[in-house]
Formats: sequence, structure tokens, C-alpha cells
Amino acid sequence: MNIFTVLLIVLLYIAINVFVFVRSKSYTYRHKFVKILIISLHSLLLLFAVCLIFIFGKPHLNFKVFSIYFQFNFLFILICILITNLFILYFIGDFLILFLFRKIKQGSKIRIRSVFHKTAMAITFCIWGLMLYGYFYGVTNYKIKTYELNFKKLPASFNGLKVLQFSDTHLGSFLNYKSVEKGMLMIQEQNADIILFTGDLVNISSQEAQPYFNLFASLEAPYGKYAVLGNHDMSDYRKLDIERDSLNVNTQDIITFFQSTGFTVLRDTFVTIFNETDSIQIAGTDNWGKPPFKAYGNPEKLFENLNPNMFTMLLSHDPSFWCTFINDGTSVDLTLSGHTHGMQFGYRTKTRQWSPASIKYPTWAGIYKNQNQLLHVNPGFGFIGIPLRIGIHPEISVFILSN
Repeated sequence: MNIFTVLLIVLLYIAINVFVFVRSKSYTYRHKFVKILIISLHSLLLLFAVCLIFIFGKPHLNFKVFSIYFQFNFLFILICILITNLFILYFIGDFLILFLFRKIKQGSKIRIRSVFHKTAMAITFCIWGLMLYGYFYGVTNYKIKTYELNFKKLPASFNGLKVLQFSDTHLGSFLNYKSVEKGMLMIQEQNADIILFTGDLVNISSQEAQPYFNLFASLEAPYGKYAVLGNHDMSDYRKLDIERDSLNVNTQDIITFFQSTGFTVLRDTFVTIFNETDSIQIAGTDNWGKPPFKAYGNPEKLFENLNPNMFTMLLSHDPSFWCTFINDGTSVDLTLSGHTHGMQFGYRTKTRQWSPASIKYPTWAGIYKNQNQLLHVNPGFGFIGIPLRIGIHPEISVFILSN
């Protein structure tokens, strides 16, 4: 997005606002609450913007400001929903009155226009209600989702193996320590045999993780804890005024954090897990994504030393890796990914699910199958961009494996 696109969006936003203000004069005169609401929200937005830019500095250069920036996004969307609803319904109202009800009396026209105004506000408050739910409750409404999976290659001695996956913590997004602690305690309570983390520990800085060191260190699993790096852990994201990857998120410090808290970081490598009689493999790759995300992972290096006869779990942050490289000719039985967040909006039932994420990612949440290979995409623990979740809960995934 270049500067001209930004200016065009700003001008369009201003034009729509002016239109709504001009056309709603009579309505806001009789309903002063609406007028006060519009003006106060715009004032808050302007104050927020001034503070972020001129007092705190550029959001992407300071992870604390970056977190506050999400609150700005939330406020901006609230205003956009209000203005957009009024804008659309003024157009619809005027069209109907002008072409369909042109022969009715003036008093009836005023009543019809009033119905459209009230409809716009009703729709606005309904959407706001959902957003406030997602803001105050949805982002920490962690769900434990359990899957029972069967694999012919799994050794009988590993029957009942309990594997836990969590992903995309984006620790800098949280303003409240207790919010993260709540989810981490739920992970501890599962008493999993193996704990797996599939990338995006932070947003823009390794410093985001430091307050939560003890929480990660307290996680225990008999067969170990393993992690891979996501695109945010490697500074693979886009901002308006910086080149991709020009920010150093201290990837080495993130690796050190994991190692210090007892996690093994898998970077195009694998480990072999032994019990008394058998063994399985856990592999992991650096983030591999399709444009605009970079392909850091090296699948050739990863696959060349894997034992094709051994049951293998693969950690890959972006599910695009599975779609591109995992097929019936590879030895990977179960791939675990994250990255999509399910766009933090949509719905999931036992038989159906939908999210805007499905437009870009054919595999965006839940279990997918390709011949004998399975993929699970975790919709994430944390959030980014907008501090809310509606319909797509933060998830802690638990797998009970059997043969």
C-alpha cells in the first residue's frame, strides 16, 4: 500500500463523513444522542491518533505502542460501522423515497426516512454489541478442543499419546498479564505428554515475551516441549513506511527464550522420541509461506534425514507448507500449523465452519486430509490487528493418538 492509496482512503473516509453529517442534520437535530455519539467518537479517534504519532512515536518501533495501536483500530472500526450504516441507508432511503414513494405525502416521506434512520442505528448497535463481546470476552474465551486421531504407523506402545498444540500467542497484543495466565493454566491442566508450539510468539520484539517467562517455563510434558518460529518471530510482515524484514525482532533472543523455558526449537530439523520399545519423530521447519510472506523453511533439508518408516509429526507455522509439500509420497503423518487466526471472525460448528480466512487459505482451521496425511490448523491463542474474536475462539488443541 503506497502513500497515494493511503491518501485516497483518507479522502474517501472524509468525503463519506461529510456526506453523513450534511444529510443527517435534521435527524441529529431531533436525536442529539446520535450527534453527540458521532462527534465524541471522532474526537476520541483524533486524540488517539495524535497521541500515537506525536507522543508515543511510530507504533511498529515500540511493541508497547504497537499493542495500544490495536485499541485505536478497534475505535476506528466502531466509527466506520456507524458512518457506513448511515451512509448506505441514507442512499437507500433517498432512492426509495425519490423513485418508489414519490407520490405519497410529505409527512409519510418523513416517517419513511425516520424508519431508515432508526434501522441504521439498530444495525449499528447490534454489530457494536458483537464487537464489544469479542473485545471484552471473546479474546480470552479459551477453548480446549480434543481430537482423537488414528495412524497405522503409530507404534502400539504410543497408543493414547496425548499431544497438545497452541499457536500464535502474539504476547505483545495483551495488555493484561492475567489474560495470558488464564490460557497457560488451562494448558498446564491438560497434563499432555508432548507440548507443541507452532509459531508467532511475539508481534515485533522479543521483549514482549519476557513478562511471561515463568508461565512458559512452568509448562511440563514427559516427552518434552517443542516450538517453531512464525513469520512475526522472523520479522516477516509489512508496514507502510518500512521495507519488509528491515526490523530486527531479535530472533536469536526468541530462540533463547524458548530454550531457557525448556522448549526445543526445531529449525528444519527433527528429534526422535523414545519410549522403552519404540520411537516417533517430531520435525519442525522455519516459517514457509506464500507471498507476501517469505519462504524461510528448507523442506529438502528437513526431509532428507527423516525416517520414512517412523511415525512423524511436523510443526510448520503456515499451513501453506502442507498444501505445497506434504503429499502421499512424504513420510509426514500429522502436520500442525497456525498462522491464520481464522481471521478472528466467523463461525465453527460440528459440521460447518466459515471465516474470511477461507478466501486466502483453503486450510484455515481444524482437520484436513490428503491421502494418508493429516493437517491441523490451530486458530490461535492470541490476536493481532484488532483486539477481538467473534465466533472463532482462541484454541488449545489436544490430540489423543492411537493406531
